[in-house]
Amino acid sequence: QSENVLSTDDPNLFSLEHYPNPASGTSMVRFTLPNDSFISLKLFNDQGVEVSGLHHGHAEAGTHTYEVNTLSFKPGLYLYRLTSGKHTEIKKLIIIH
Repeated sequence: QSENVLSTDDPNLFSLEHYPNPASGTSMVRFTLPNDSFISLKLFNDQGVEVSGLHHGHAEAGTHTYEVNTLSFKPGLYLYRLTSGKHTEIKKLIIIH
């Protein structure tokens, strides 16, 4: 589920975060896009294997939040990656139970 709460053309507003981190149970991935874009938001394990495709498709400019149920993943280090146009950002996520 995505929620658009901000609309702007400021290219400096591209951001990606996950909270809480470390995560246990339900957690949130939030990203902000400076303009409408085709995006790919994926979660990878520590071996680089994709374990979840959170979103793949069009997203409007603004802030979007996706809920992730981390209980289905083994505890450990994960990476989540957001690709939007020529911009890619990767962040670490630790899952605990």
